[in-house]
Amino acid sequence: MKIVIDCRLWEEGGVGRYIRNLVSRLQKLDTHNFYTLLTYGNPNIQINNSHFHVRSVSSRWHSLSEQTVFLYNLLKEQADLVHFPYFSHPVLYNRPFVITLHDITPFTHATGQATTRHPLLYAMKKIGYRQTLMHALTRSKHVLVPTNAVAHDIRTMGTKTSITVTYEGVDESLIQARPIAVSSAKEPFLLYVGNFFPHKNISFLLTSYAKVPKAPKLILVGPDDVFTQRMRSQAHMLNLENRILFLHAVSDGQLRYLYSNAQALVFPSQSEGFGLPVLEASYFGCPLILSSIASFKEIAVPGTTFFNLHNEESLMRVLEESIQVKKTPYPDAYKKKFSFETMAMKTLAIYNTSV
Repeated sequence: MKIVIDCRLWEEGGVGRYIRNLVSRLQKLDTHNFYTLLTYGNPNIQINNSHFHVRSVSSRWHSLSEQTVFLYNLLKEQADLVHFPYFSHPVLYNRPFVITLHDITPFTHATGQATTRHPLLYAMKKIGYRQTLMHALTRSKHVLVPTNAVAHDIRTMGTKTSITVTYEGVDESLIQARPIAVSSAKEPFLLYVGNFFPHKNISFLLTSYAKVPKAPKLILVGPDDVFTQRMRSQAHMLNLENRILFLHAVSDGQLRYLYSNAQALVFPSQSEGFGLPVLEASYFGCPLILSSIASFKEIAVPGTTFFNLHNEESLMRVLEESIQVKKTPYPDAYKKKFSFETMAMKTLAIYNTSV
């Protein structure tokens, strides 16, 4: 078969890690099928298999060009199968494809707060998201999801498309990275890793944290964007400047250092499809303090501390007790259960049975 993988988000965060690990392992697993990797920009992709080659396209995700120019690019490929590793894709594409839906948060938590655009444009964007999602659920040959929690959410929408859970793992580049000390990270400290979209619930974390003066310093790692600036403004209003540190553009070596030395990872999200930082932190022995949502309960290691995301006192209590939390080793069973290699093997099996 000729298989096309949409790799336009290669250099992005969570989805990018998923794509990079999938492609890396497919090159080791598959010497039968032929692959075209469609990229945006000029990412550094190492090719170790002659059946793989890279082609650049000019269309970004979430754009009109994606629905027109990128559609034309795909049709020209005449692929036997296309893998869209993210929900955003051309809704008029009518050849065989499989899609990975990491979550359906924009559908379940569409409050309008996660946008900087005019309300009318946001309403149009929301309609477009629903159309894209429904096209994925009705026209794809197979839907891949990272947890049973996401599979359950999708099935409640009434789809008859086959759904397979392909758990993700810890990136090999992170495991092999040499720890690089972060001079501004003085122990003890609590850690958050991710973006600052409203459903991540960081505002709730800051409000609760401000009421626990004995809690360790809080380090928040993520992009420097408009949502981060909102959290900076809230931290200022709560007089937290001396207790909170925002870090951006953190390398794998620095991230490994933070995971290895944090008192705990605090993740207060209202909705997650998986939560790679949860798995990464626990791999390096970092205790977990998580909101009690279904996906976190599915992937968290034994001994995780959960709190009620609708109860401020519940979070305040665990923050106050966080200094006493003990580090625990990552279970061997989790290394087998949550593995990018296993994910790639299951994905390849789906490729081979979807045409």
